[in-house]
Amino acid sequence: MKKSILMITSNNQKGGIHSSSIALFRELSRDFEIELVFFGRNVEESEVDLNGTLLVIRKIFEFSKITLFLARLFQLIKFMHQKRINFVICQDPSSTVLGYFLGYLKREIQIVAMCHVPNSLLTTIDKLIIRKLYSKQKAVVVPSVFLANEVAEIAPWITPLVIPNMMPQVATYCEWPREKSIEQDFYIFFGRLEPEKNPIFFVEMAKRDPKNIYVLCGLGSQLPLLETFVSKNLISNVIFLGDQPISRFVNKASLMVIPSLTEAFGIVAIESWLQGVPTIVSTQAQGVVEMMSDTRLGASMSLEQNSGDWIKIAESVSRNSLTDDAIRRVLEKYHASAIISRWQILIEDKGSTV
Repeated sequence: MKKSILMITSNNQKGGIHSSSIALFRELSRDFEIELVFFGRNVEESEVDLNGTLLVIRKIFEFSKITLFLARLFQLIKFMHQKRINFVICQDPSSTVLGYFLGYLKREIQIVAMCHVPNSLLTTIDKLIIRKLYSKQKAVVVPSVFLANEVAEIAPWITPLVIPNMMPQVATYCEWPREKSIEQDFYIFFGRLEPEKNPIFFVEMAKRDPKNIYVLCGLGSQLPLLETFVSKNLISNVIFLGDQPISRFVNKASLMVIPSLTEAFGIVAIESWLQGVPTIVSTQAQGVVEMMSDTRLGASMSLEQNSGDWIKIAESVSRNSLTDDAIRRVLEKYHASAIISRWQILIEDKGSTV
């Protein structure tokens, strides 16, 4: 009999973790009965993916973490009342607490706890959950060796399984004919415009490098700051494109710039490489640097080096698209079939546990 799986995410907001969760859900649905649930106030705010189930949490329960947790647990129990679930994948610490309590109600349930972010982005409560609850689950799964080491710093008695995040199918898609609204051979920043992604460094490069076009694809809290910086400094070579499918523009760029303060994995780097575009990445983005170790996919630079140094390396790296052999090796390592086989082993009790 096929195992019936429940995937729990805290929300359904756009981002790398969300897209990889949806990709994992879709791949697992080929071999297992699976449900994906997330929490939110309404469909619009949660940016619902048609494959997931929204469990509505009323605003009144959001005034404290305890009431919010109880409301989520109640909705989850209500959802599972008539479901035959025996395997739960929890995407983060908060959903792992929910899974832990579900295990008390249904002793036959096996629970996998995941962690997608480094210690610097975890709250004190998140770290406490990892320390107290993660070792009680069937397994702990992280997408990189870097994150495995981060979890080990919090709870040295845990040995996480390293399974890369699932790559969305659109990552290998390339639009044709190419969009003609912007020039070819530009540098691109793709992702959330948030402090940890460090997009300000990208526009600082543009300020010192007027001969190249710098394109930002993404939305976030730093957008007004970036637009103000560009306007005040009269920077004419920066283009803001907002939220875009990565396949629409990345294949026309000559370089992907990833100046993040931290990165646990880096789906965007894989998507860039599969389009033949090299990357220049900060050494602080340890997850991406780890992924670059196998092939010549670009260069890494410390953020302690100024933007002028980055520009010099960027000019060198951007001159050469990736070779077919390099792209093939990336695809072999991160293709869905390679990743899903590791999950199948874990789910079917053929792999290691914590």
